[in-house]
Amino acid sequence: MKKVKDFIVKYIDRPEGAPKLNCAQITFLAANDAWELGKDGNEDMLKGFGGGMIVGITCGAVTGGIAALGYKYQGAMLREKVKLYINTVREKCGSENCIPLKEKYRTEEEGCKPTMLVIAEILDEIDATEIVIEEEQK
Repeated sequence: MKKVKDFIVKYIDRPEGAPKLNCAQITFLAANDAWELGKDGNEDMLKGFGGGMIVGITCGAVTGGIAALGYKYQGAMLREKVKLYINTVREKCGSENCIPLKEKYRTEEEGCKPTMLVIAEILDEIDATEIVIEEEQK
């Protein structure tokens, strides 16, 4: 099974002259590759989500993961996967917000790469988690 984590570096270490991508775009594209979603070209919609929506709130890597989950899952399964994803990020990282995550994981040498790798591991975990959705009562 392909892992989101394995594709993160591909988008961080892009060739000279390639457009720079933010953490939301990188996480989305890595999930797109790992999960074979076929959504190349949709990463531009995430330009404003990097840096915690530019103002340090919800981490771009987290929102990029939610975007990928939104392409892979629908309805009740999407809701449950996103809830589990956010709760797991909070539990394992202490927050889903950019500023505290940068303080905890960001380095001068690697920038936000360590943050994106941690978030990608969680995204892989959530994707692999079996969730049973009982039919909704009408």
